[in-house]
Amino acid sequence: SIFTKLDNKKVFIITVDTPLVTIESIEKMIEQSKGVDITVAQTKRVHNLCGIFSKSCLELIKKMLEEDFHKVGFLLKNLSTKYIQFPNDEEFINLNHKEEYEKAIHIIS
Repeated sequence: SIFTKLDNKKVFIITVDTPLVTIESIEKMIEQSKGVDITVAQTKRVHNLCGIFSKSCLELIKKMLEEDFHKVGFLLKNLSTKYIQFPNDEEFINLNHKEEYEKAIHIIS
């Protein structure tokens, strides 16, 4: 729905449970997002919802929603996607459990 509300050709999307991603990493993804539909972060794993998404994704997204298909990985595999390697897996930690929160507190202190 973000593409129907904004006139921007590209948007940065990140989940709310990934608070340690740096501005520098976001800038790196923005800089490398030219010429592709999607640019996402990758460490030991792909971070499907941490990246730059182009409005060119909208047609496939609408089709997927009509078919009640909600797999972001499918979207990445079926559009032009660039995976940006980042060395620090801790920067992309998800805070879903108490242990992850405690780890994040340790990382930032």
